[in-house]
Amino acid sequence: MTRRCCSWLKLPDEAAEGDDYRCMAELLDHLGLDAALRDLCVRARDDSVDEGIRKAAEDFGDT
Repeated sequence: MTRRCCSWLKLPDEAAEGDDYRCMAELLDHLGLDAALRDLCVRARDDSVDEGIRKAAEDFGDT
């Protein structure tokens, strides 16, 4: 299942890996979609126990 932060953007689901979150965070950052990036980082930080996903949130969380 995916969550949507924009009508056209699907965030990685719970089965995603840290690389998936990092790629999505890099794309959102590059496109200047700050609200979507914040949503991704909050979700990665609060909902994941995966170290790679939480690291991606830490790296991009201050946008």
